Amino acid sequence: MNTNGTVQSVDRALRIIDLLAEAPEGMGVTELANRLNVSKSTVHRLLASLLQKGYVKQGNERDVYTLGFTFMEMGERVAESIDVRKAAGDIIHDLAKATASTVHLVQLEGAQVVYIDKVETYARLRLFSRVGRKAPLYCTGVGKALLAFQPPHVQDKLLGEQEMIRHTPHTITSKEAMMPELDKIAQEGVAYDREEHELGVTCVAAPIFDFHRRAVAAVSVTMPHMNAETIDWEKTVLQVQRAAVSISRELGH
Repeated sequence: MNTNGTVQSVDRALRIIDLLAEAPEGMGVTELANRLNVSKSTVHRLLASLLQKGYVKQGNERDVYTLGFTFMEMGERVAESIDVRKAAGDIIHDLAKATASTVHLVQLEGAQVVYIDKVETYARLRLFSRVGRKAPLYCTGVGKALLAFQPPHVQDKLLGEQEMIRHTPHTITSKEAMMPELDKIAQEGVAYDREEHELGVTCVAAPIFDFHRRAVAAVSVTMPHMNAETIDWEKTVLQVQRAAVSISRELGH
């Protein structure tokens, strides 16, 4: 058995999957071959195997391939195994309806947050977020809500593991400026993102705790920044905090 050849084929197949994941409109054999720097016959062979297993599918144009429904099934299985997502189900849908805003549910993953659920209302707002995507801790409401409730040594570690890039003119880009912000969040139990990650977007977030009293997730309400002047902030903050408490209770907190 040619182990090196097998590993190389697996690596190339995974790279095809990665490329197709970033191209919802699909990609053709020639483009894939160029991106992978391999022959079209090699790409054809790999696609045939992926097609047989349902990992890719052909579009209306037979030379165009997209990810197959197998990934949707796998994604659903992973999602079903996430306890926080199960616990939050009805709660975040109710929050989205009550606030007429987009609601996000995230968990901590390394020095970032990963979106594990998202509920959009009829008032759709084009956002960076999507389920499975990661975002920085230091410039998102959900990220700061999680960061504020970590032990000091964990805060130091997480802030030290990422460069604090300026995404907008409002982004906090130094640890020295971030620490007073985290202290305030810890005191008030709520975090804000005032156009710090995306211009035109404001959100309010609260941490979610498990039965060990650890901040393991966060929930937020996101809205256009232009609506911030007309929002009843006291009411919205209370709604987000109540949702976070309800989810925490479902997790045994």
